[in-house]
Amino acid sequence: MQRGPDDPFKAATGGRVIIEEALRILDSNGIAAAVIVTAPGKEDIVSRLGSGPFGGVHLTYASRPSSPSVPHTVQAAVATAGSRNVLLWFPDILVEPESLARGLLEAHGKTGADVTLALVPSQRGDNVDIISLDEGGEVGAISAKPGPGIRGWTWVAAVWTARFSAFLDRFVRFSHGPADREWQMADVLNAGLGVDFIVRSVKFIDGNALDVGTPD
Repeated sequence: MQRGPDDPFKAATGGRVIIEEALRILDSNGIAAAVIVTAPGKEDIVSRLGSGPFGGVHLTYASRPSSPSVPHTVQAAVATAGSRNVLLWFPDILVEPESLARGLLEAHGKTGADVTLALVPSQRGDNVDIISLDEGGEVGAISAKPGPGIRGWTWVAAVWTARFSAFLDRFVRFSHGPADREWQMADVLNAGLGVDFIVRSVKFIDGNALDVGTPD
């Protein structure tokens, strides 16, 4: 997404295309490889970024025709990960602090969890997921956009093990998601909680996130 001169994200991105800003942040956090999922007809992304590394980040492209939901899109990426941990990063969400990815990965290495979520405070329960936590930071449930006026902790990135990648793949392939609405990543995470996956969190108390699709 290229911004014009009056774009409200100019100060946050320094004039860069949004996906380039995401890759710059991943590079600054020591991420060595990224999988970018595109739909057919999105050759402009490949043309813009090229096939070589972006800074220190090696790029791989995965195609997902007619993806009906975020979990389906993510499935296309995790298929390339093998036994490695996966960091889920949304390129259309501007996140602070810039060191969040590094902090999340370090926390995940200490938690022993299947999934670790990066949390920032939010007052917009109409636009974001709200997380229920116990005192130790373990996630009990995720409420997908529970409604206006609801505040709490929301997740902006996640890291998980190959075991959870395999679970996500089965979730998508065998259609365990809701039949009456678009699937959300919260559906996959809640399903994992239901079969005893351990989901923990790390709080970024001064962190924040801005979804470029819903700037309000």
